[in-house]
Amino acid sequence: MTQPEALRLADDLQEQAVWESLYGPSHLRDLLPEAAAELRRLHDHTQMLEHAHKSACDIVEEQDKKLVDLEAVNQELLEAAKMVLAWYEAEDDHSKAEFYRRLEMCRDSETACRAAIAKAEAQP
Repeated sequence: MTQPEALRLADDLQEQAVWESLYGPSHLRDLLPEAAAELRRLHDHTQMLEHAHKSACDIVEEQDKKLVDLEAVNQELLEAAKMVLAWYEAEDDHSKAEFYRRLEMCRDSETACRAAIAKAEAQP
């Protein structure tokens, strides 16, 4: 694995500081180690920010999936409720469906409600 550019530059500055301490002007002797330390600090800070960004993205992705799942459950509950209402309306007005059809509507709506409730209760 190659060394990140900031750390490579920091190492170069540190080596340059050793060289300058032996042969160079005094103002560079103090500046180069500080610059190398700052590059290392900035590299560490960048690494922390990248990790935090990835964590935030993972959380958002997880929440998006949960939202999609909840929307599917919501749709299923809505459809089951519509089936119950259709059955109620058929019971109020027997001309909308004959007796055995109304029994079938009752069973189908109960099955749909139970399935939707089970799915909703399984959600975190």
